[in-house]
Amino acid sequence: MSDAPLHIERTGTFHLPYPPEESLALLSPEGERSWVPGWAPVYLHPAEPSAAPGTVFRTNHNAQDTLWLVLEFDPVAGRARYGRFTEGSHIGTVAVECRPHESGTMVRVTYALTSTTAAGTRLLQAMHEQAYAAMLDEWKRLILGRG
Repeated sequence: MSDAPLHIERTGTFHLPYPPEESLALLSPEGERSWVPGWAPVYLHPAEPSAAPGTVFRTNHNAQDTLWLVLEFDPVAGRARYGRFTEGSHIGTVAVECRPHESGTMVRVTYALTSTTAAGTRLLQAMHEQAYAAMLDEWKRLILGRG
């Protein structure tokens, strides 16, 4: 396997039995606290919890220290976009779309990531289509089991 910089784009969907606005809220910096084990965003700007565009926060999750920037968070349109940078690994965006679908919401999540180091290339190589689908299945399981 090559350690050259790698760019990947992965998209997947899952269904939640909640309205789109509630589903999108669960995929906000604070919303993920309720279902992602160990998720504890530290807000840099503003200093309190926010999902407003321009919000900057940091997470240390799965042994990765990541800086995040909220690019878009629009509950009415059912869309969110985040920029993310994991030093020594990769940089990219995460886009979330929530659309009404059969007594709930179809959630579509797209990761577009580029490695910045050999370690990041190896991490992205491991995020193949099947691994990405398994990650989203786990998200759904955790969301439905929260509380």
